Amino acid sequence: MLSPEYIAGFFDGEGCVCLARTSTRRHKGVNLRVLIGHTDESILRCLQAMFGGSVLGPTSLRNGWKPRWQFTLSTHNAEQFLLQIRPFVILKRPQVELALSFCEFQRMPKDERFDKYTIPSRNWRSGSPAHIPQWRRKPEVVQRELDFKEQMNALNKKGA
Repeated sequence: MLSPEYIAGFFDGEGCVCLARTSTRRHKGVNLRVLIGHTDESILRCLQAMFGGSVLGPTSLRNGWKPRWQFTLSTHNAEQFLLQIRPFVILKRPQVELALSFCEFQRMPKDERFDKYTIPSRNWRSGSPAHIPQWRRKPEVVQRELDFKEQMNALNKKGA
């Protein structure tokens, strides 16, 4: 088992926290991701056993380079990971703090973030009219998520 201090140092050197725009049938918006790339698969597998997520690879970026693997955490698992290493992170502290603020924003009550509406439909069994409830994110919520993403991109910009 790796200590939080060691994990934080490893993350500071090899990791990345980002807010990625996603678009699926169920969800369109911005999601938190934590990524750590490394040539030693075993340490990434250890992190996976501790926090969940996935390890992908091996991939080789260029001929002659060692193969590398990537450890990825999303949403809740990413938040738990960041909360555990938060006291010990040095270089990526601003990104960690912004990511955790984003998570706090995402925990706002559903009725404060979404507008509820219904789609007229027909009950497929009886053929009688039915109304299917749907939820749509409020425009100001979408904008706030994009603002978080822009701030994270600025923090992660090379040379910044």
